Amino acid sequence: MKLFALTNGDVSCASTLYRLLQFRPLMERGGVAFEYARAADFTDFERLREADVVVIQKFLLPPDRVESIRAHSRRLVYDIDDTIWHSPGSQPHGWLTRQGKLQQLRAVARVADLCIAANHVIARDLEEAGAGHIRVLPMALDPAEWHRRERTDEALVIGWTGSPGNLRYLRAILPDLLEIQSRWPEVRFRFHSGQYPELPGLEFDYLPFIQAGEPLAVSQFDIGLLPLPEEPFARGKSPIKTLQYFSCGVAVTGIPVGATGEIMVDEVNSLYVDAGRDWITAVGALIENEILRKEIATTGLAQFTRHHTTDHLWPRLLELLTG
Repeated sequence: MKLFALTNGDVSCASTLYRLLQFRPLMERGGVAFEYARAADFTDFERLREADVVVIQKFLLPPDRVESIRAHSRRLVYDIDDTIWHSPGSQPHGWLTRQGKLQQLRAVARVADLCIAANHVIARDLEEAGAGHIRVLPMALDPAEWHRRERTDEALVIGWTGSPGNLRYLRAILPDLLEIQSRWPEVRFRFHSGQYPELPGLEFDYLPFIQAGEPLAVSQFDIGLLPLPEEPFARGKSPIKTLQYFSCGVAVTGIPVGATGEIMVDEVNSLYVDAGRDWITAVGALIENEILRKEIATTGLAQFTRHHTTDHLWPRLLELLTG
């Protein structure tokens, strides 16, 4: 089978990496010939005729370009892991911008042979956009890269990892982090991102982003923070950070917003921060109760191993691609 993907980015783009590129070794072993190009500047539509399946990965394109891709594709699949028709910032899109993005979403959703959503929040939006065939394929990670490692720190480490654009979620809980630092001064904070977090008053270790270095960074955490606001874009965010914590044996605490709540289970594989428990209470419980912390981390690791590895999900992805 020949697979051609029009992607949101390359290996440095998280959505492209986790939805497609990390599966390349499995594709090669399964006899799938795989090529990709960035969707933003792709115009060689005749090239698509050589592929058995064309995937548009996440990107929204003008309707006329979608029509050209459709006309040159034997089978067209749209794969999406974020509700990019919503604003990723605290301010919603203006009416005109939102209508333009929804028009682009409808253009691809209605002509694709199949839409693959990373979670049910996205699947519902695709249904509203007129998609005829929708399947949910959850996020996955490569267990060869993402796994538990031996810890060398003596101190307990509270960590967070994320892109610079998501640092606002961490800054929003700074008052709680300062209180945690005051109550448990022996605990260390460690944050991994492509940009230095501006968190006045908080003492922390900064781990700069290095390509393919994220698994090693996350494996240094004991407790993983998952702050998310209750807003449309955050509700549709695929819970890849949760899986990263799970895979490295890190105890997760956070807000089960939207799609993230599809895999988090309170007091089983995570500890919720919600109306009944604030950040200080949740993190404090994991700091002081080692048994609880290890049970939650162990359950999360087991869930990842059973349901969210590339090895586990590749057969399902191949089935969806081929129809």
